[in-house]
Amino acid sequence: MECRGRACRACCLLSLGILFVLSGFTIGVLANPIPIEPHPPTGIPVISSSQAAIAGWVLFVFIVDFFLDTLLVYGGVFLLGYLHLLLPHQVLAMPKTRFFTGVLFISLVGFMAEWGLGVTFWGLFITLWIVLFSFCVVSRYLYGFTWKNAVYFGVFASLVNLLVWLVLFNI
Repeated sequence: MECRGRACRACCLLSLGILFVLSGFTIGVLANPIPIEPHPPTGIPVISSSQAAIAGWVLFVFIVDFFLDTLLVYGGVFLLGYLHLLLPHQVLAMPKTRFFTGVLFISLVGFMAEWGLGVTFWGLFITLWIVLFSFCVVSRYLYGFTWKNAVYFGVFASLVNLLVWLVLFNI
């Protein structure tokens, strides 16, 4: 069976994204930062209630991030339409699977970058560049924007992320 078309590429991206999230989720949640005792009990490891609570919070934050990224994409599309740089129906009329595949990719990349690099002040700036890059790539190759509009879209998303971080962290 041969892979053809944008839908197949979107499916491959979605599969790779899910694999990336699951592996990061497993490593992040099941990692034990506490030193191992000299004689650990043998048997099947059990997920404790604290690890389950962390997993629940990670899932909750990812779902909230996904919906906020969806709003951010719609807001960016309408802003570009308001500035007469893009016709909003170009994005709104596309298949929802392609649209939400792009949003899922943006969410996965942004969430992993914030999770991994967001612990330091300089890591947040690297995360902003990653967010800018992910929005540009998705809007150019998946949504079909021109490079100029893709960069405008990425800058808009990065500025909104920066403003949200400033409000959340009271910097």
